Amino acid sequence: DLFSLITGEQAGGVWTRPTGTGGTFNAGAGTYTPAAGATTSTFLYTVTGVAPCTTDTSLATVTINPQPNAGTDGGVTICDNSVAVIDLFSLITGEQAGGVWTRPTGTGGTFNAGAGTYTPAAGATTSTFLYTVTGVAPCTTDTSLATVTINPVLAPVINCGTTTTTTVQFTWTAVIGATSYNVSYQVNALPVVNVGSIGNVLNYTVSGLTPGDNVTITLTPVGGAGTCFTFGTQTCTATNCAPPTASISYGTPFCTTLALPQNVTLTGTGAYTGGTYASTAGLSINAATGAITPSTSTPGTYTVTYTIPASGGCAAVPVTTSVTITALPTASI
Repeated sequence: DLFSLITGEQAGGVWTRPTGTGGTFNAGAGTYTPAAGATTSTFLYTVTGVAPCTTDTSLATVTINPQPNAGTDGGVTICDNSVAVIDLFSLITGEQAGGVWTRPTGTGGTFNAGAGTYTPAAGATTSTFLYTVTGVAPCTTDTSLATVTINPVLAPVINCGTTTTTTVQFTWTAVIGATSYNVSYQVNALPVVNVGSIGNVLNYTVSGLTPGDNVTITLTPVGGAGTCFTFGTQTCTATNCAPPTASISYGTPFCTTLALPQNVTLTGTGAYTGGTYASTAGLSINAATGAITPSTSTPGTYTVTYTIPASGGCAAVPVTTSVTITALPTASI
């Protein structure tokens, strides 16, 4: 109501609009309805004088301040080894100029509030940056948020698995987010062999080696968007192994009347001692010494196995022999 903006006026005057655009001006009713895009306007109220009285005017001004617009929130995901400058304005959309940047959360890197940029660095954490456009009363202040999510760069930790004279196995734990692994390896100083993707498996074996060959594997996880991976390497050596040999024997057969332990004869080459003895149920045998007690055994024929323990890169070696336990014969006449 334009009449409410002036005071002491007499009725019968006429409203006009000298300046301003937009909105709806009703001169007859003396009202103005603003709308989006309208500008500050003046409205002139004129009461015409009857001679010798002069005409009189008063001015009603409607000042329209723009509602601040800080834009729409946005963000970006980077890896923690990135040092590229990030333009924070590029992360939000539709913002008006003249706002102020602050950093509510996050640490590390270099934040330039005046330029609206952020340069990440080693050790920086995920951060949020608030863009604020202050409103002039009665308009309210508006804000938008730019988020820089920083993900760690993950590398596989590779271990040497089972090795033989001709093979080397590499194993690793799953890398979070990885869906496959790209593999290449090099034997000694020979050319690198590119295996390519092996899927989401956690081991790889290189074959066709000779004892003492050094094998270096390079492994790079592969994942979807937003994942941060780097390669891992490990060198393992094919086992230079001379397998031990062994032979065992007993003075079999044994009668169940024998109460004393019956010792084994063990011979061999290399690191053949220190193994363990075993048999199927029914034979009373000392697992450490191989001695058999016939009197506590069940009559029958058994296979005794002596296992040479794994050592020096060589796998365990089993050897066997046969043992017979006979019962004391009985007769009746």
